[in-house]
This record gives sequence, C-alpha cells and structure tokens, in this order.
Amino acid sequence: MPVNSTRAGCSNRGYGFFGGKSVTPTVEYLVVAGGGGGGNGYDSGGGGGAGGGMVLSGTTSVIPGNTYTVTVGSGGTGGADARTNNPGTDGGNSVFDTTTSLGGQGGFGSRTAPGGQGVGGLAQNSNITSGRSGNGGGGGNAGGGGGGATGAGTNRTSSSSAGVGGAGLTSAITGSSVIYGGGGIS
Repeated sequence: MPVNSTRAGCSNRGYGFFGGKSVTPTVEYLVVAGGGGGGNGYDSGGGGGAGGGMVLSGTTSVIPGNTYTVTVGSGGTGGADARTNNPGTDGGNSVFDTTTSLGGQGGFGSRTAPGGQGVGGLAQNSNITSGRSGNGGGGGNAGGGGGGATGAGTNRTSSSSAGVGGAGLTSAITGSSVIYGGGGIS
C-alpha cells in the first residue's frame, strides 16, 4: 500500500512542511486476524467454539512513497460434518507492515477436551496469543465458548447450555463503533 504525499497547502496527505518544519506522517491502524473455525459436534456432543482473531491497534510513522505490506487473514474452516472428531482450522494471520495479528485457534471437536469437557477458551494475550478455542462437550454435552480479544469464553453451564464466546474489542476506526475479534459460541 503506497503512502501518498504532496507539499503542505497543496492537498497535503499528512506529509510536507509546515511553518518551516518537516512533518512526519502517521497512520492509525487496526489489524484483525481471521477467527478460527468451530469444532464439529456428533453423537449429541457439542464442538468447542473457535477463538477470535487477534486484534492489534495503534499508530505508526510512515514514509511517503514507500510501500507497506497489508495481508488480510481468512477465517478458519469449521470441523467436517462427519461421525468422527473434527476440529476447526485456525484463522489466518493479518499483517500491516511489521505488525502481525495471529489467527484465532480452531475449535476442538466434540470429543476433544484438554483440561475438561465444555471448558471455555482463553482470551487474547497481548500480542503473544490469539483467542483460544473452547473444548468439546463429549457425548451428549454442550461445548465451551471460544476466547475473544478482550475476554475468555465461558464454560458450558449445563449439559445442554453451551459456553458463550469471549468479548471482542470495540473500535470506531471506520467512523462507526464495531466489535472485532469476538470468540465463537459452541
């Protein structure tokens, strides 16, 4: 993505000279990765909710005329609808220049429950990990919700009440308030 510039006073796009001083342009960014795909459910067991894609925001200086890498990560694919344990796939990473947001973890299949059946996934951890998936529910039970950008997914509350996805991050970078990176429900 090239950054455009002209001199101040001539349709300035954030770069030029103002009062005899050079002005360095900055851009505000919001980098949202793809969310994971939900895990499959079979034999009345619910799959785990997928983790939300990592959300990173901030401002950075840019140099007019330079080209910056922009990659938009795709969402993960849900676990295959088959009578076997199938997790969802992880979401794709998104990139702006040197900032990388990691894709959300795919949900566990209905019979995969590391740490316990129906347990909710963890929230995004700074820029280290994206939202983690919820666990499958096992035979006849609901699964846990996936973790989001700002909140963990909840555990199932009963054998038939699935966990809820964790909260995402609210941003108005587009001019409207939108929530990004929420976790998936089982």
